[in-house]
Amino acid sequence: MRALLLVALLSTGCTYRYIQSVEDGPTSDMGTRTTVLRTVDTKDFVLLRQTKIVHWECADSGNGLTCRQTCDVKDDQGELLACPKMIGGGL
Repeated sequence: MRALLLVALLSTGCTYRYIQSVEDGPTSDMGTRTTVLRTVDTKDFVLLRQTKIVHWECADSGNGLTCRQTCDVKDDQGELLACPKMIGGGL
């Protein structure tokens, strides 16, 4: 029972995200300009903090910006494009 409680405590956490930078991006396939965002995502666990920098590419969808994450996703060959991670929260 204690092991189950310990696993539950270590696997749950609070996630925080803030925008670190916003830049003009490349022109999309449809000829519109894109916007590139860089966020810092922090997940706090009971005994651990994990921080990673996440890159996003956003395009105007007519109703606002539609953003897609460009790291921690698989590329065309199925390889994972990992976001930079830091343990302890330091950047």
